[in-house]
Amino acid sequence: MKSWSNLLLIITILGSSINSFAQEEKLQEVELKKNAIYGSVGFMLMHVTGTVYYERIKKLDSSFSTFANVGIGRFANWNGDGGYSTFKVGLLSGLKKHHLELGVGAGFNWPKFGSGEEIFELPFTNITKFGLAANIGYRFQKPQENFMFRIGASFPETLYIGFGVPF
Repeated sequence: MKSWSNLLLIITILGSSINSFAQEEKLQEVELKKNAIYGSVGFMLMHVTGTVYYERIKKLDSSFSTFANVGIGRFANWNGDGGYSTFKVGLLSGLKKHHLELGVGAGFNWPKFGSGEEIFELPFTNITKFGLAANIGYRFQKPQENFMFRIGASFPETLYIGFGVPF
């Protein structure tokens, strides 16, 4: 009986020492580039948008970053056309090149903004609609590379697809 308990003790000690010499695999932390300029085209039924954005990213930890962006765009639908701008803050999650993008902020709408027949007015002087701007989407962006692809749903963009350049 004593020999079995000694054998069990030796196996336990040897088994635990094997695990103690195992190496941990550490993920190499790489950050996304901090700035980006990108454009997107949105469409849904009879509503079409085109938007250009500037974005700034700040890393929170290994898999989360936060961003702030400002965008200006044009829309056209059955009621007419116009311009809008947005300011959003949000969260990017994901490692390496695949990211979930969530954003929320404010949007300003200017019908007839910059149209040929109307006098061009400065932004904020003819605001007719102030509201929520939000998005949820997928972003393909490799760390430290100069290409970005986005697809998702947003307001005011509706269903969008876009490309950009991080720097």
